[in-house]
Amino acid sequence: MGGARGREPDELVLLRPYALIRRGELCFGEEVEVVDGEIVRIGPHTGLPEPYVLSPAFVNAHSHLEYRGMLGKIHGESYFEWIRQIVQAKNLQNEDEVIQDCVQAVNENIQTGVGLIGEHSDRIGASSALACSPMKYRFFQEIVTFSSPGPAWELFLEKRKINEKILNQRVSLAPHAPHTVDEDSLRKVAVEEEFLSIHVAESVEENRFFEQGEGEILDFYHRFGGDRKPPKQRLALYLHELGLARKGVQWVHGCDLSINDAELMVETGTTLAHCPRSNLALNCPPAKVREFLDMGMTIGLGMDSVASSGPIDMFAEMRATLATAKRRGATLTGEQVWNMATTMGAQSLWEEGWQIEVGSKVPLIKVAVPGAVTTEELIEKGSPAEVSWQ
Repeated sequence: MGGARGREPDELVLLRPYALIRRGELCFGEEVEVVDGEIVRIGPHTGLPEPYVLSPAFVNAHSHLEYRGMLGKIHGESYFEWIRQIVQAKNLQNEDEVIQDCVQAVNENIQTGVGLIGEHSDRIGASSALACSPMKYRFFQEIVTFSSPGPAWELFLEKRKINEKILNQRVSLAPHAPHTVDEDSLRKVAVEEEFLSIHVAESVEENRFFEQGEGEILDFYHRFGGDRKPPKQRLALYLHELGLARKGVQWVHGCDLSINDAELMVETGTTLAHCPRSNLALNCPPAKVREFLDMGMTIGLGMDSVASSGPIDMFAEMRATLATAKRRGATLTGEQVWNMATTMGAQSLWEEGWQIEVGSKVPLIKVAVPGAVTTEELIEKGSPAEVSWQ
């Protein structure tokens, strides 16, 4: 974990919002005192409140900063067509362009109130942008090997060394997805990496391949001469056997996870990053978020990349979360969604204390939406323009 938002030592700040947010819930009539970035007192108003809501900063639980330059340029109507276009677009970019895109994406995350980000990167650029920003981050060096480690493994290790030097901290290796990383490499990172994040069950094709041994993934391997034998079992069970369902592991998307898969995640302490705008754009099935929450799963909200999700806007992501759940007939409350975007989102990246409580050093944002008296109204009417940093 790296990055921090600093302030002058021993500076006392009195914050008197008309409401503050605890685990997604609006709490009225309380003020907050902060000294040197730490909350030292929470008590009743001692004066007239100001017209804003005080919240923990948002958490972008899953991100690809390096795709910022692809906003509006990728038009695949399916997951695999989108991947094909992304690979083509990446090959046309140079390193300077990637760095500029990452800097812009970091700034836009800050503008929408993000104070902690889970960043996946397979190129150099995001680390430089994050190292110069006030955001906290959990950085994952993404790896793709397909059928066998080969020379790709050494290439990703070299990229990790570069990113670790830039960030001055250890960077986790993160397998891109079960079907894009060979089994030996999956087992290796499961043992050697304390923290992991991996795309899981984003499309129905993953379970078709791993459980039934058919579908577009199998066709891909045959077409390009790859040798990958499907284990003929559910993807979740396969990952569990490899050591990739445990505390310290975050699965991303989870669109095609069943209730039984979710039970395994809850039992093992595996967390989830939900990316509804991206999933909708790629025609992925809607994740069973309400059921997962009811089971006790820890879920964060991820804005993924602008290539699939659109502009960097946590309010738009929260609105999409509400809308997706409503379409499924398994509605979520504004409180649940805001919690996923803040406190629970931090927990999905193994960061505790991301809430407004005495002793916390959580970064704070002010959200000024006139007339909003519920969390859902803040979500429906909010935008990055209404956010300012404490």
